[in-house]
Amino acid sequence: IIDLSGIYLTELPYGIISIVKHQNKECLILKNNDIKDFKNDLNSLDELLKLDVSFNHFKSVPKSLASCQSLVHLNFDHNELKTLPAILGSLKNLETLSANSNNIASISPEIGALQKLQSLQIKDNQVTKIPDNFAHCYKLVNLEVDLEKLVYPPAEVVMQGGRATVLWLCSENNVDASKVDSSHDSQLTAFADISADERTAQELILQHEAIREKEAAEMMAKIREEEESMKKIATNTNAMEEKRLQRLQKKMEEEEKIERKKLSEYIKFKDDEKMANIAEALKECEDKDLDAERILREVEAMFEEEKRNLAVYIAEDEEILKKYVNSHDLDMSFVAREMEKVLMEEQMMDRFVEMANKELEEMFS
Repeated sequence: IIDLSGIYLTELPYGIISIVKHQNKECLILKNNDIKDFKNDLNSLDELLKLDVSFNHFKSVPKSLASCQSLVHLNFDHNELKTLPAILGSLKNLETLSANSNNIASISPEIGALQKLQSLQIKDNQVTKIPDNFAHCYKLVNLEVDLEKLVYPPAEVVMQGGRATVLWLCSENNVDASKVDSSHDSQLTAFADISADERTAQELILQHEAIREKEAAEMMAKIREEEESMKKIATNTNAMEEKRLQRLQKKMEEEEKIERKKLSEYIKFKDDEKMANIAEALKECEDKDLDAERILREVEAMFEEEKRNLAVYIAEDEEILKKYVNSHDLDMSFVAREMEKVLMEEQMMDRFVEMANKELEEMFS
């Protein structure tokens, strides 16, 4: 026996035909794989007695199977066959043929030439008719077919077994029924027991596969639910973060307006104070014979002091802004624009001081 079951084969391994041939292996088991066809030539397997290719993906019976003339047992269960072709009728030594759970809708009449055929299992298919030529399957004992789908022969005949079916076909087609082998009557129970065991094993396999498929489907459903949940959470989080940033930016804009207003009021106050001081200094110069240059220096010193105070004010404002940015995780491009505005205010104050100095120089010149 060579058993290569369940190892995910897609074709016969290189050299396996030679091993079967030269080591006189009589049984080749290839079930539970992914084989769709025999690309390798089976011509040299003329001594092979049993071939099991159940649970694969055969859509048709390979033509090279005709060379396996010694074949006694053939299993094509759980594949994708659409018919039992005439090529099977050439396997003259075939005794058991099983092709349950396929897509078989028709049976070639040539299979009726299998005079050694004892068991034919074709349940879970679309078969509606057993060919009249089966009247020549004189040794047929076990016949398993979906009775509810069967049109010909009558279901009440077929349910009595293979021998009863063959006898009925003989009578319908004027075939000599004396050739029907009655020596197998005592084996009906044995065939039934074997068939029941095989069906039980297949049912267990199918149940196991159904459970695995159900578990896989449930797992996929849970994964999809978790993905949807994560998407919703991400969407809600993004929306909340966007609203939070909008609130922070709005708060920044409001605070910016307040700061601008304060700065404008401060500048206006300082302007008024400076002009008052200048007017007072000019009046004092007119009333008293004072040194105008000294007064100018004092005024310039006053401007420098105010400039320094303003620089300190702006620096403090920048520091407050940086702390606010770091603590609220704001958009840095927005902060950069605000810093540029502060620098522009500094430049504006510098120009104001320069203009004031020029005015003083013109007054005292």
